[in-house]
Amino acid sequence: MGLGHLRAEVLLDDAGRPRDVRSSDRWADLPGGRVRALWSTPVDGWTVVDGRPRMTVGAAFWHLPDGPYRYAELRLVGLDPVLPPARADRVGPSGTGGVAGGRNRRCDEP
Repeated sequence: MGLGHLRAEVLLDDAGRPRDVRSSDRWADLPGGRVRALWSTPVDGWTVVDGRPRMTVGAAFWHLPDGPYRYAELRLVGLDPVLPPARADRVGPSGTGGVAGGRNRRCDEP
């Protein structure tokens, strides 16, 4: 794999929604140096807005030798759609499903 690429496993719930993304192709930058460790982003809650599922609760973890380290938490408190519901499923540049008003970037771009 080249710079800016990783392998990840996406786990789905019974409704087909992502419930976790996991990768062991990531490095934790620790005080003692970089350590390759499992990284995961579990999703713990969903709601429906304008007929579309939206995650409401999630987190980000490093699974380190000393135990899991939760370094981020997400809780949806409001939602301002970028596009009106009638256009929200429009495919973005180059067929990638990009967000209008945004820019699709590779993960190794600044």
